[in-house]
Amino acid sequence: MNGLYQYVTALPPFLANAADSGTYYRVVVATTAANLANNCSYKDQNTTMIRAITCGVILQGNFIQFKGSIAGRKSTLNFSVTGEQNLKHYQVEKSSDGINFSIAGSIDAQNIARAHYIFVDPAEINGRVFYRLKMVQLDGLFKYSNIIELNSTMAFEVLHIQNPFADKIVADVNIPEAGPVSATLYNDKGQTVKIQSIPAARGLNKLQMPDAGSLPTGIYFISVSYKNQVYRTRLVKQ
Repeated sequence: MNGLYQYVTALPPFLANAADSGTYYRVVVATTAANLANNCSYKDQNTTMIRAITCGVILQGNFIQFKGSIAGRKSTLNFSVTGEQNLKHYQVEKSSDGINFSIAGSIDAQNIARAHYIFVDPAEINGRVFYRLKMVQLDGLFKYSNIIELNSTMAFEVLHIQNPFADKIVADVNIPEAGPVSATLYNDKGQTVKIQSIPAARGLNKLQMPDAGSLPTGIYFISVSYKNQVYRTRLVKQ
């Protein structure tokens, strides 16, 4: 109406990269394709600029093992990586609370099919400390490993247990020496309904009690045992 028309068109899609960033585009209108290149076409001064932000490619490297130990109040970290390509280094980060991390050191990447690394923290450890690894690519892109915990005064602890639970029960268990850890689940009548045991390593372990989805909803009690020490708590099944 009043000589004004609105057209909707789908432009051919394309994959933009960093070189396309800052390119301007405009729409040219004509009655035929041939007229797009002559004076029978129309274009105004409106343009649109695209800004391409490249996030690079997925890092070529996979953490397959990350563990640590304490001897003489010094932490020794061991980790293995497969499929290294175009990696610069690994940054070792540590924390006293598992949330706020600082740099403890770095190791140059070998860029081989399977690599193993050892890092000794020069600082003495007093109490609990958390470590993680930052894999850094040559272009600056990075990714993190899982977090491990070491403790120079380590004791048996159940740090976290899933409550309420639905299809399974998961608990984080810390132990000072390697050994079996077992969990027994009781119903509100004191009857044993499930038992689970794992061969746990020194430090932080994940204890899982699967196949809990078939249990009736209600109140339960769990007992987690390590050597002669026992942790008990009340759980709710949803």
